[in-house]
Amino acid sequence: MACIRRITTPSGLPRWDCIIVKRGHKAITKRFTSKVLAERWARAKELELEEARVMPKPEGERRTLGDAIKRYEKTVLKQKAASTQATDASRLAWWRAELGAKLLARLTAADIKAALDKLAAEGPGDARGRRAALAGGVSSTTSAHYLKTLRSVFNVAIREWLWLKESPADKLAKPKPRPGRERFLSEDEEARLLAACREATLRADEKFRSPFLYPIVLLLLTTGARFGEVAGLRWRQVDFARRQITLEAAGTKGRRGRALPLSDAAAEELRRLKGERATVTELIFASPADPSKPVSSLKTSWAGALKRAGIRGCTIHDLRHTYASKLVMRGVSLSALAELLGHRSLEMVQRYAHLASGHALEEARRALGE
Repeated sequence: MACIRRITTPSGLPRWDCIIVKRGHKAITKRFTSKVLAERWARAKELELEEARVMPKPEGERRTLGDAIKRYEKTVLKQKAASTQATDASRLAWWRAELGAKLLARLTAADIKAALDKLAAEGPGDARGRRAALAGGVSSTTSAHYLKTLRSVFNVAIREWLWLKESPADKLAKPKPRPGRERFLSEDEEARLLAACREATLRADEKFRSPFLYPIVLLLLTTGARFGEVAGLRWRQVDFARRQITLEAAGTKGRRGRALPLSDAAAEELRRLKGERATVTELIFASPADPSKPVSSLKTSWAGALKRAGIRGCTIHDLRHTYASKLVMRGVSLSALAELLGHRSLEMVQRYAHLASGHALEEARRALGE
């Protein structure tokens, strides 16, 4: 029922406040310059509320993209690996800022495409995005990742929450990703890098010393694991007797546990670390700032090691590519490589297929008895 009352503003002008109180709804208040306008609005609003009671609006007409993102973060995102949570949360925050106020049912493919065009031109606007903006925005690969994250929200809203019947994001073509990096270290570069990393563990200057750089780089080169998987290792995951490291599903990007071989050199280095500590903490590479958390970054010491080794254009993730390329060139199949790297399909390891071409030819000859 609507209640209309006349008030006088501080400036002395008359105004009419209309308040609608209906059971099951929050009170709705609006101010008008005339009583006629207030009564007209009250009748229309009461009729709208009554129609909504008799024929409730579909969820997509009542829920915004922001509502969907909020629920997705609370229910789906927190089930993913920590590294995925961090990247997806950043992308979802950008989508919320761009289109969060729009109703799901009114969101179109054109809206999403316009947002992606803005992303490609300006970047996401965070610290990384500001640097990207100087170079003309983000790459097509990054745009594809943003679209993939949004599609995940729509898919859950359709299949599990029944908020929508179709996804406007599915009407867009996936941005064509740029070719994957193929930077592999040569044997000479690998040797120089390990020497430079070992030097960083022994430096007297506290500013440049990094006790974890050498063992982490050694493990990355000999296991093919991701940086986060190695940095988060705990002693219980290392089996010295079986020469094996077990990655637990919760600590991997794809939420799939897997076993990795532990080389003699890596085993020796881990034993050294364990023996040098007065108290053995659960984390092998605990953060100096907070021992309950793993070391988060080695950017400064890594950059210094590359400079001392005379290596350019190499990232820590390229150590994973180096491991993969060595295995393929030594005859390891792509299916086995996918399992070791933690990929669910062969698609991600196809970039290494050309390295195995000679081995495949030899295998065919042996099979044919030539």
